[in-house]
Amino acid sequence: MLNKYSNTDFFFNLKNSLRLVPKKLKLKIYLLIFFNLITNIFEVLGIFLVIPITALFLGLGNDNYSEYLMYLKNSFVILNNQSSLIILSLFFFSIFFIKYCFSIYNQIYQYSLIKNIKNHVSNKLIKAAYNKDWKDWINENKSNLYQNVINSSDLFCYQYLLQLFLLASEFLFLLILLI
Repeated sequence: MLNKYSNTDFFFNLKNSLRLVPKKLKLKIYLLIFFNLITNIFEVLGIFLVIPITALFLGLGNDNYSEYLMYLKNSFVILNNQSSLIILSLFFFSIFFIKYCFSIYNQIYQYSLIKNIKNHVSNKLIKAAYNKDWKDWINENKSNLYQNVINSSDLFCYQYLLQLFLLASEFLFLLILLI
């Protein structure tokens, strides 16, 4: 059985659908992808901090953690296991707090951008409906028209564009990790 859709159709549809996004919002899309990349970096940093914190709490591994925190030796005169646990814990919680605040800002920015794109797409669809012949316009059910515009723009923006932006940022992050 042959696939009725080819890869060229997919990329052609992707290219055509991205034309619906206004040019003034394309820079904001790149900024969104960058923000998602920063969020991913914070996630990885938080995961990497879990192992030393767990080892310090459980007393496993090397008892002298001051070797790993050489840059803090100048600031603190006494850097023993207890103080390194406090410093690492404060660093751990500050990273998670920054990540949490940045993630909230990223989500607000992401959904406001998607909402702006949705408004633009909805306006284009309504203008296309208004440009129909008068006879077609009179015979058409307006509530169905508006419902179709709302549903189509919602599906396009939230199910397609948002996922495409997230996929692009995850792919970029994977490339950075592999390099």
